[in-house]
Amino acid sequence: MLAGFAGTDVFAFEHRFRLASGEHRWHLVHVAPVLNAANAVAGWLGTAVDIEERRRQEEGAYSSERSARHQTDIGGDIIFTLDLDGLITMVSPNVERITGFAPEAVLNRSIDGFLTLAQGAFARAMIARKLDGVSGLPYDLES
Repeated sequence: MLAGFAGTDVFAFEHRFRLASGEHRWHLVHVAPVLNAANAVAGWLGTAVDIEERRRQEEGAYSSERSARHQTDIGGDIIFTLDLDGLITMVSPNVERITGFAPEAVLNRSIDGFLTLAQGAFARAMIARKLDGVSGLPYDLES
């Protein structure tokens, strides 16, 4: 595999190895050249670390994120996040269908611009209570 490789750089790649049991598992492979006195490649030194569990966890996290994003995109609600100053940092695409505002038009804007005065006061009070450690609070804003 490495016979035709003339470089002297260390390199790494992920590869699936077939074990004696027949099972295939992902490994992170690091390969470094072993140089002779003339500074020519005389051989290779490598390690292969089993990363199967890490790959499964990454795939699970990716799948979970993809599912959550899909639900956010197709759901009937507007889902958003705010920073502690009440600025919108993320909003679902449904905002455009429901309000007429494109998602990029509401990012970094204050939530106060989209609520009645009473709703804004309620939302800020809820944030303050949450920051004070009060849990189990309802977050629905009634119109």
